[in-house]
Amino acid sequence: MSSKSINCIHWDSECSSEYGDLVSEFESNWTAVWSASTIRGRHARILRRHHKTRARPRLTPHVPRFKTQTRQDAVTLTGGFEATAMYSHDGGPVLIHPLQPPPPPPPPLCSFVHIVPQYTMVEYPPQPAPLVFTPGGGGGAFLEAATKDVRPEVRDVWAGNFNDELSNLTAVLPHYPWVCVDTEFPGAVHDSDTPRYLRGPRESYALVKKNVDDLKLLQVGIALSGPAGRFPVAWQFNLRGFDPARHPYAPASLALLRAQGMHFATMNEFGIDPDAFAVGFHRSGLACGQLTWTAFSGSYDFAYLAKVLTGGQPLPATLDGFLALVRQLFGPNVLDVKHLARCCAMRGGLEQVAAALGVERAAGHAHCAGSDSLLTTDVLLAMLNSFFMNVDVLVHAGTIVDLA
Repeated sequence: MSSKSINCIHWDSECSSEYGDLVSEFESNWTAVWSASTIRGRHARILRRHHKTRARPRLTPHVPRFKTQTRQDAVTLTGGFEATAMYSHDGGPVLIHPLQPPPPPPPPLCSFVHIVPQYTMVEYPPQPAPLVFTPGGGGGAFLEAATKDVRPEVRDVWAGNFNDELSNLTAVLPHYPWVCVDTEFPGAVHDSDTPRYLRGPRESYALVKKNVDDLKLLQVGIALSGPAGRFPVAWQFNLRGFDPARHPYAPASLALLRAQGMHFATMNEFGIDPDAFAVGFHRSGLACGQLTWTAFSGSYDFAYLAKVLTGGQPLPATLDGFLALVRQLFGPNVLDVKHLARCCAMRGGLEQVAAALGVERAAGHAHCAGSDSLLTTDVLLAMLNSFFMNVDVLVHAGTIVDLA
């Protein structure tokens, strides 16, 4: 066994006390190989120093006269690293050969770690300022006078009084933010072979689009309501542009409108230009997107109004496109009073639902836009007071009969 392979020697207590001084004296110049038994039996052979020359000593290992048996095992030292241990069967010193260097000392522990958060600045587009309604010239006086006079009224609006009445409506709108709309038009010239109750939403919209694209809008009725109840005045906007001699219509519907007092020649002469109506609609705040819009079976009402507000352009080709346009023009809160009536187990048209609720027509005649919008508002308020006291009615927003 070469002396260069010896890394460390473990002594027992007896050997250390008896021969520790002797080994310490010569350990710098001598190399010794022994076993505990030979040391205890005083048979230790210490190799004398031999000099080949006087200048340089040479150490010659001593080979014992007997053979010492050894054994090699794998051990785990303090610190967790492994080593190979060689020792004799008679209890001699142990030779330890580490298999890997000891690990570096662990870093000092710290009880507090300061973490600096990293922030990323995100720039958002500027938000539009909130819409504030400013009453027109005589708007405040009109609001006070109208609320004192509780008698309902349908007010006809023509080209001559369009700006004045639009200012009055603008003054009232912040206090009555629920808008009910009704439209009148010359019937329907397109039909479907599929019965109405069997049509799906897309087929129903395709039929609505065909009729609205080919026909003209005649009247727009607007009635307002809010926390204080229904506003007593409804506006009936008469539009020009329809000529029975040049434009298509349904004869039965046109005869019904004539019987209710609609004069088409007068409307063409004194009525409101549809483009001017669209400009006034946006200027009044009706298109602010913060109002609640209602109609009774409103698929045609919102379709005709959307056509006029987009400059007479054809309606979107798909139902999804139309519903997106409705949200863009009127906001997310669009209610169909007929759908609410179905939720309350009431069927039929506007007159039948009003009779079931005990609501009477307050002013005007049937099939006139202003009067129908006023009656629809009263029906809505009656249903809210009877069936939706503890229910948020806006959960039904966006559901339009025949299109959902």
